[in-house]
Amino acid sequence: MFDRLRGRVRFVYRHFPLLRVHPRALRAAEAAEAAAAQGKFWQMHRLLYSHPNNLRDLELRRYARTIGLDRVKFDREMTSGVHADQIKKNCYDSIINGISGAPTTFINGVLFAMSGVELLTAVMSIAEESLPVFSHRM
Repeated sequence: MFDRLRGRVRFVYRHFPLLRVHPRALRAAEAAEAAAAQGKFWQMHRLLYSHPNNLRDLELRRYARTIGLDRVKFDREMTSGVHADQIKKNCYDSIINGISGAPTTFINGVLFAMSGVELLTAVMSIAEESLPVFSHRM
């Protein structure tokens, strides 16, 4: 289904680390953004979500190696915390705008209270109407 959406849908991901539930969520979000800086956000995202209980720094470095990141750059960004402020700002902005949980999905500015196959079906329907589709996940 994703292949049919390629080139027609722009997915924008904003982190919403739930630190009370996952104390390592901010660190994982930083790793995802460090991967994004090297063009591999979605590869890192998949690893992080498929291993939610393995988010220590050593494991994040292993994921960076697995997806072929420049580990010197990755380590530098993780050590400096270069992405942390933007992640926190996005989270704060989300709260100010009434978002209280994750995931939250907007399509063309409209909140869609669904996920999984139901959400993909809605996106496909909108895309097939030849309207530009912009999905924003929190």
